[in-house]
Amino acid sequence: MVYKFTQEQRDLVYKLSMWGLPQEHICTLIHDGMSVHALKQHFEVELRKGRAAAGSKITETLYNRAINGDNSCLIFWCKTQLGFRETSRFEVTGADGGAIKMEANAGELSDDQLAGIIEKGNNSKNDH
Repeated sequence: MVYKFTQEQRDLVYKLSMWGLPQEHICTLIHDGMSVHALKQHFEVELRKGRAAAGSKITETLYNRAINGDNSCLIFWCKTQLGFRETSRFEVTGADGGAIKMEANAGELSDDQLAGIIEKGNNSKNDH
């Protein structure tokens, strides 16, 4: 037997999908025992349009709040829609803003470490 779904059930699926109710719960409310697969098969349009309507309304609300000066919404919008990001930058300098002086006691370094330092120095000379 093929079950015929009413317009009232279709409207309910749309509304519940828009509200974000999990599809398993929608199944129980529409036809007890209905699988999520059957829900998607019979109510694909209502599920898709419900989610789209919710996203549209929430985006509109966020946008309006941002335009009206809600700082949290402004920041969120800028980060998600405009690619803004928060960064921290630290600059470390030596005395009086000069270079950092680094001293190493070559006697404390292994032969491999010394060879690595020499190799890096040779490579940097060749790069110029």
